[in-house]
Amino acid sequence: MREEEIFDETISYSGIFDFEDLYKFIFKYWGDRSHYIRETKNYKDNEKGKIKIIEIASEGKISDYFKFKFKLKIKAPKIEKVLAKKGKKKVRMNKGKISIKMASKILYDYDGNWEKTPVHRFLREIYDKWVIKERVDKHKKMIIEESDEFIRKLKSFLGMKR
Repeated sequence: MREEEIFDETISYSGIFDFEDLYKFIFKYWGDRSHYIRETKNYKDNEKGKIKIIEIASEGKISDYFKFKFKLKIKAPKIEKVLAKKGKKKVRMNKGKISIKMASKILYDYDGNWEKTPVHRFLREIYDKWVIKERVDKHKKMIIEESDEFIRKLKSFLGMKR
């Protein structure tokens, strides 16, 4: 299997937001697209306290040969709970800094069928670069567009300018 990273962007936000709603938004976004979602949570201690780190990976098949993988890494150092006005109501929200890094990859031959011998690997390289180049470019474009769309919607969710 060969992976190629084709999208990498980090957004940072500082202010008031609802971490739980953000979390739900991310899972709904990828779940609505019928992607397989995997998550890991971590907490790291530093001199300022605990840092919450959540990694979310979403992947899906494009074909029997191609797969895509979207990976989010959310870092949330020192988030406080606050009361904020939402319309006329006071609601519990979070205040702090958050950074979200998104990396998108295309996976070639994810089952490893072309990895069995050096000759197979060589043929796979020729196949990828010359025989199906247009298909590869089309899939890369689709992955980049979907990544851009997610970042736009995420910024909108957080109330950031595009």
